[in-house]
Amino acid sequence: MGVADGVGGWRDSGVDPSIFPWALMNTCTSIISSLSKKESIFMPVNLLDLALKKVTFQKIVKAGSSTVCLALFDRAKRLLHGANIGDSGLCVVRKNKMIFKTSGQQHYFNAPFQVGVVPPNLLQESLLNSAKDSEIFEIPLEKDDFVILATDGIFDNLFDHEVEECIKKHGGEASGSYILFNYCALTFYIGVSTTVVAVELIRLAAKHALDARRDGPFSKSARQYGYNMKGGKVDDLCTVVAHVTTG
Repeated sequence: MGVADGVGGWRDSGVDPSIFPWALMNTCTSIISSLSKKESIFMPVNLLDLALKKVTFQKIVKAGSSTVCLALFDRAKRLLHGANIGDSGLCVVRKNKMIFKTSGQQHYFNAPFQVGVVPPNLLQESLLNSAKDSEIFEIPLEKDDFVILATDGIFDNLFDHEVEECIKKHGGEASGSYILFNYCALTFYIGVSTTVVAVELIRLAAKHALDARRDGPFSKSARQYGYNMKGGKVDDLCTVVAHVTTG
């Protein structure tokens, strides 16, 4: 599973910010699809590193950068492994309580860690990172856990308790769903409940983003860096929601 969010500042250089993250995630998918079952436990940081090298050296894109969060499930140890670069991220909600959340990484306020392809003439002023700079994590998963990957547009507009409330309200049984992963006694489903949770997270984040009076996570973070900001943060919104259940 993964999300990637192109850095919008590339528009100033005439580059479409969406091209690099699309190329990166498609390359990750291609790599995973080519693995045998014996090779299926592939650490996300290694996947990110390999995908980044392929995108760079094969010159799939000329320029662009992105935050990215990748997660893979270890079938034997029942662990969720992850790697996160920048201010996209992942959280795990268990029994309606958030038990884990990535911390996020930034060079300075609103300048997240990022991976990408930068032309030589722009290297000196770039904020480029590598896969080895990732926040790496592993989390034991249990039945009925919800795993949420999202771009900063979600986490900058929703407090943790609002994510928890969304799961509590909409995270019912994943009936009518189809299997995404089926490892040992744990199964990942994408289905009714996860779709509703994802849609509701985006709907709520979009609502708060447009609320000029809201004192949300982004404005609170801004004040810690000396910026007096109010209101939500208008941004791209993307999330992937998975539900763990018995197979």
